[in-house]
Parts: sequence; structure tokens; C-alpha cells
Amino acid sequence: MSILLGELAQTISEALIDANVPYEIIVPRTTQTEPPEDWPTWEPWEGETVTTEHKMQGFVVDYSEALIAAGVVSMDDVRIVILQPTIPSGLTIGLTDIVQAQGKSFTILNISEDPAGATLELRAR
Repeated sequence: MSILLGELAQTISEALIDANVPYEIIVPRTTQTEPPEDWPTWEPWEGETVTTEHKMQGFVVDYSEALIAAGVVSMDDVRIVILQPTIPSGLTIGLTDIVQAQGKSFTILNISEDPAGATLELRAR
């Protein structure tokens, strides 16, 4: 375990929140309701779809013109930084998720974590 994990991540997160840097980031997940226990296994279940909005704190940053010019990222790509201590317990963000921030929806292209475990950085479009 890294000495940077834990308390440092919480300190960084709190400092950013105190400075009013982050705002609400949402990862919506849509699932289907489970069938009743007595539902026959041979009969197809067409339950209702339920969307749960997992809310956390973060911010969106544009990539530098140098990275775009070098072809490292597309000009449509953005960096979404999520404060890890604000991610709901048990939620793992994956490449199949959609992220909503600033009234826009983004598709995740890449995920990386900083060494301190304070932030999760998403490259999204």
C-alpha cells in the first residue's frame, strides 16, 4: 500500500471542495427490475427499467492545444476529474459508463487514477 493513500486523498478532496472547484458529476446506471421469486423460469421476464443517478464531485477540464496538436487527444476530448472520496461506496466507474457534467453527457475513453488516490481522471468525449 502506498503512503500516499487514505488521509492525503481526503485532504486533497476537502481542499478542492473548500475552494469551490468541483461541482456535481453524475454516473447514471440503468438496470431492469428483478422478477418476483415465484416467477416461472421458463417464462421471459420483461421488468421495468430503473435508472439510478450516482452523484459525486468533480470538474471538467479541456486538454491543452499542445496535446491536441500532437494528436495525443482529439479536439473533442475532455478530461473529467472526479474526487475519489466523493464516489459512492461500492461504485466502480468503467469504460461502459456515461458521465454527465455541466448539462452534457460524455462517453468514457480512458480511466486513470492519481498515485495519491485522490482523483480519478477520465478522458471522455
